[in-house]
Amino acid sequence: MIWIGTISGGVNKYSRYNNRFQVYPPLGNSAAVEANPEQSSLRESLHGALITAVLPDRRGDLWIGTILEGLYRLDSATGTIQQFKRDPQNPASLNSDVVHSLFEDRSGTLWVGTDSGLSQYNPGDQSFEIFPTFTGDRVDAMAQDAAGDFWVGASGDLFRLFSGADGELLSEKSSLQLSTDARAGVISLLVDSKDTLWVGTDQGLFARYSGQDTFSHYAHEPDNDSSLSSDLVYTIFEDRQGVIWVGTVGGGLNSFDRSAARFNRYGEQGFVTGSWIACLQNDAGDNLWVGTNRGLAKFDPQSGAYHNFDTLDGLQEGEFYSCAGGDDGMLYFGGLKGLNIFHPLAISENEQPPQVVITSFNLFNQVADTNLEEGQQVVLGYRENFISFDYAALDYNAPSKNQYAYMLEGLDEDWIYVGSRRHAEYPDLEPGSYTFRVRASNNDGFWNETGTALKIRIQPPFWQLPWFQLLLVMAILASIYGGYQLRVRSLKAQSQELAQQVAQRTHDLTERTREAERRQAELEALYRADAELYRYLHLDHVFHALVDAAVDILEADKGDLMVWDQKHENLVVRAAVGFDPQTLKYMVFAPGEGVTGEVAVTGQPVILEHAGIDPRPNKKILAAEGIQAFMQVPIKIGGEVFGVFSANYTRPHTFTEQEQRLLIALAQRAALAIENARLYEQAQELAALEERNRLARDLHDSVTQTLFGASMFADTAEHQLQADQIEQAKETLHKLRTTTRDALGEMRLLIYELRPPILEKEGLAAALEARLETVEQRAGLQTELHLDYHQRLSMEAEQQLFSIAIEALNNSLKHAHAQKISVSLVNKGGSLTLQIADDGLGFDTQLAWESGGMGIRNMQERADQLGAAITLDSQPGKGTVIRLVLENSL
Repeated sequence: MIWIGTISGGVNKYSRYNNRFQVYPPLGNSAAVEANPEQSSLRESLHGALITAVLPDRRGDLWIGTILEGLYRLDSATGTIQQFKRDPQNPASLNSDVVHSLFEDRSGTLWVGTDSGLSQYNPGDQSFEIFPTFTGDRVDAMAQDAAGDFWVGASGDLFRLFSGADGELLSEKSSLQLSTDARAGVISLLVDSKDTLWVGTDQGLFARYSGQDTFSHYAHEPDNDSSLSSDLVYTIFEDRQGVIWVGTVGGGLNSFDRSAARFNRYGEQGFVTGSWIACLQNDAGDNLWVGTNRGLAKFDPQSGAYHNFDTLDGLQEGEFYSCAGGDDGMLYFGGLKGLNIFHPLAISENEQPPQVVITSFNLFNQVADTNLEEGQQVVLGYRENFISFDYAALDYNAPSKNQYAYMLEGLDEDWIYVGSRRHAEYPDLEPGSYTFRVRASNNDGFWNETGTALKIRIQPPFWQLPWFQLLLVMAILASIYGGYQLRVRSLKAQSQELAQQVAQRTHDLTERTREAERRQAELEALYRADAELYRYLHLDHVFHALVDAAVDILEADKGDLMVWDQKHENLVVRAAVGFDPQTLKYMVFAPGEGVTGEVAVTGQPVILEHAGIDPRPNKKILAAEGIQAFMQVPIKIGGEVFGVFSANYTRPHTFTEQEQRLLIALAQRAALAIENARLYEQAQELAALEERNRLARDLHDSVTQTLFGASMFADTAEHQLQADQIEQAKETLHKLRTTTRDALGEMRLLIYELRPPILEKEGLAAALEARLETVEQRAGLQTELHLDYHQRLSMEAEQQLFSIAIEALNNSLKHAHAQKISVSLVNKGGSLTLQIADDGLGFDTQLAWESGGMGIRNMQERADQLGAAITLDSQPGKGTVIRLVLENSL
């Protein structure tokens, strides 16, 4: 780690472990590129492109296929970038801007598979020749076997291309037989070193071994651990040792044992559990580099060790979709936000274990000491038995990746691994000697096994000490030694002494019990307050919860919270309990004015047990509300006073030490809850901005481009009519009518993303019915709607429910490839249930909740705002059901 001090830019840090991967191409990396606006623009667009295919060709040039941005070629000799896109006026251009696959055959010919068919690239005139068999088909995968036959996965079917007797390239459809009537959709292809054709589908893995004409089928068997882990096979790869690796969606990684015809699963490793394995590559050390929907991982098949990399290491953010390896050992990984190029041997690890320190020793979760030394011993009384520790690893490369383990010798039998958590608690410890030890690892998993330690000694009560017990024995012996003559008197004296001792012990035990009960009551009260404060995410709710908690815990008659106004000039009331509304109107205090202004300026609490005889309080407020005693406490956030809240009594009241501790502790917890609510509201604003940006992108990508096409058709028709080309003009006008209808359909869908007029006029049920009609007409899907909903909710609630339904329907349309969608809205027993179900591909629900993808986070936040419960039920290949229940809706 290098720390750099500047004159006016503060302190900067640099870590080579934070920049192990670079996004390619670097913007403006040469004077020639910077002087060429076209090259700069191409590099910027490639940086943000969604990359679905990568191919280094024989010349060393790199071909990159994208979604919506067409095809790029990076020239290895000049470093320049060339872009190929669809030109409707040029039949020799790329047939679509959505590229799904790239392949270079043995002759060096480049084949490009798009969502509109298959093209062959001619480097002479840089043109593309469309192969007519696949016109309009989505081409996902290509491969070539030893006989020279060309295999293509198009729109889920498998085709073989071969040369006819006259040299013409012919095609035939190959059948992938299943035991059921289900159809296997082709996703990936591979011809391995043994000339075996491997076909990955959504119904498992197929293999056509050399010399055979039929396919062997391998599928997932729930009760067989040696079977394929998932039937959704996304990628197939052969490593340098000839091992076949299979990456799945939802089932992790598999390797195929050729001799036993069985699969070895790697589903428990942290980088593949429940994940989508998108692509695989091999390095010179026989490590596998695995691109997933969670990032990039390096995996050693021999040892089972793995290492995850993310944006802190310089990777692009988001998912990976494609990868390739070059002859020079370079690896290329394309994903959601661009391309990463790196050499595996250049990726070093941080092997320096971090120094570990204990930053704070706490009693009853209050800081007791921060100046701690290695091996130091802390001596405590027997009542000081609720201790906790804060600790840290002094490695700043990626602090969020540092891991920790601790133990308390004398209590814990083994190390407790707590991930990145930096706090440990031990309540109700018995008297004795303990040693707290903590160790940590750096961002790359290298541990400081020694760590650091702190010794703790909790002393026993005096009646358990040896000297006291010895004194008691000596007293008994002395009484016996007095002899028979003094026996009666000695026994009386002894009885009196023992009675005093018992009374003293009883008194001590009673005091300790009372103290423990007081502490327990304080903790329970604070736990209740925490539960109330953190129930809410909006500031006004937190304010009222704070005042209610203070009044409840301290059994006060009234409570109020005052915060700074927008100009930070006066303190005004934001929440109150028990006050007359008329009084609240003139409860405004400038800094230093009255007790409230004094607390705001000094940041110190004020207690008045006889408010009427103190000159500082506002007598008008005291008289109007009958307040005789109060305590006011500041709420501090970031070292500054955010506000002042008080507990008020209409009777004389003496504030105990416990009440003072409780109110101050409540103020500290309130500061955290308020800061959390402020961060949540900022996040809500960012989410709204993101939604507006998304709608703007949709308008640009769909409606704007469609209208541009309509304009082109109109110009063409005008020229044809001027040239008396009546028939051609009719055909062009027909295309113009179709294009404008498409534009209207896209606009209707986008309008329904906002608040549709029918929602305000006729309500949620009518809006859902209109939306489904639009979906059925636009997408050609079968839809069902079941309504048992008789009374409208508030406009805000119906808008939130409609937005959740739109999010779910968009997922079904864009991702699920569903044939049927059903929506039900039922009101029964005062509860409203909204359900959206489809028969699409489905997905792993646990992974969806963790990643927040597919709009899950947006739907959850909207449900939270309604106070509703939302559930998600889905499995790969079995469709999806989203259900929201709003209790007591009417």
